[in-house]
Amino acid sequence: MNAIGTEGTKMTGIIGAGRMAQAVGSIAVKAGHQVMLSNSRRPKRSGVSAIGCEVGTVDDVAAFGEMLIAPIHLQLLSANPATPLKKKAALNPQNSFPHLGPVPELDSVEFATAKVLPRLLPGSKW
Repeated sequence: MNAIGTEGTKMTGIIGAGRMAQAVGSIAVKAGHQVMLSNSRRPKRSGVSAIGCEVGTVDDVAAFGEMLIAPIHLQLLSANPATPLKKKAALNPQNSFPHLGPVPELDSVEFATAKVLPRLLPGSKW
């Protein structure tokens, strides 16, 4: 499937299916985007289809989306495969959550969150 739908609709992939992912997905659908959500727990179709989103795997979302949004905890982002996200525009509206473990670059104040994201998913466009 192309990043632009058959009617010129923008295709937005969201890695995650929690409250933030569903809120962003709902807004994107209302703005005319086709949206696909995914997370490691396989979101139930009923929850996301109610807001007009499709459901897929992380690989499906990466192939589907012209733009990718990853509203998941920074510490969990590295668990997603980097290869399907290469050359994709990606956004992560999250910050570090200390209770999920350390992020050495952030803890040492070596980098801000925006500098850590490209290191976790090399080849994507942040």
